[in-house]
Amino acid sequence: MAEVYPQSRVDSGGKVDYELKLGGESQVLIEAKRWTVSLGDGGENQLAGYCREVKPKLAVLTNGNLWRLYLPPTRGKNSQLRPFLEFDITLLKPVAAQENFERFLARINFETKTAAAAVVKEAKRLFDQGQIRKTAFRRMTEAWNSLTLEQVGNFLAPLAGYQPDDEVVKDFLDSVGVPSLVNQISDKPPPPPPPPRKPHSFTFQEGGEIPVKSQWSRLLVGVCLLMHELHPDDFRAVLLAMPEWFTVSKPASGNWPKAIGDTGIYAHFGDGNAVKHRLTALLGKFEHPLSDLTIKLNSGEVIRL
Repeated sequence: MAEVYPQSRVDSGGKVDYELKLGGESQVLIEAKRWTVSLGDGGENQLAGYCREVKPKLAVLTNGNLWRLYLPPTRGKNSQLRPFLEFDITLLKPVAAQENFERFLARINFETKTAAAAVVKEAKRLFDQGQIRKTAFRRMTEAWNSLTLEQVGNFLAPLAGYQPDDEVVKDFLDSVGVPSLVNQISDKPPPPPPPPRKPHSFTFQEGGEIPVKSQWSRLLVGVCLLMHELHPDDFRAVLLAMPEWFTVSKPASGNWPKAIGDTGIYAHFGDGNAVKHRLTALLGKFEHPLSDLTIKLNSGEVIRL
């Protein structure tokens, strides 16, 4: 009997990307998006709808890099997915990612009702733990935002051996980067939002600074061209072993994907976080330490992967 059902139809006419079954019963639903797609509310709502019809033990939403694991909605049309674990496989060591998959998605976990119940119980524990943490953070935030300068001053006085007035407390909080309370009671307007974090240039090892004109795509292509120069024999095989990021298919129009010079390979780039993830993996494939690459932002800030 089949256990993996791609494009499994549900009664409403929709198709689940993957349904995992054992003994004819649905165990896990997996909704898979393209790696360039953000896992926002749309994907969760879609997956929640499938779960209400199929009623699996667990559900998964992924774009290949980021994996979110859920308990299905409890009951009722307005009930939602209950997230209990999220991880990005590009940021974890392979063994850690493997442990997450085996912990909740291994076939053996669903071979008996007892094993399945244990997995669901652990998922519920993690979900409840997360809810407690969210509630604690919300209450602490509300408490902090309700504080006055006088209350903060009274708290600090016995520690500092000095009773500060409101103006001193305000200046102190501003100096240590606590804007919410300062702006809440200050006559000064809040500072403008910082400019978008865009790359200005990069350097590799001891080489010169290479401008990228505030485009993350140019940063990715620039590093790829360096890898082509340093590893001409392995370059093509290494990149094409990651087909979700690199392709030989030329786009019909526009700049998506982005050509990597005249190598005949094109790069999917995505947003800044996606590019940094790809660069991390790329340097690892060519056995370069992450410290070899330095990225300068348009703000003048220098970052490393």
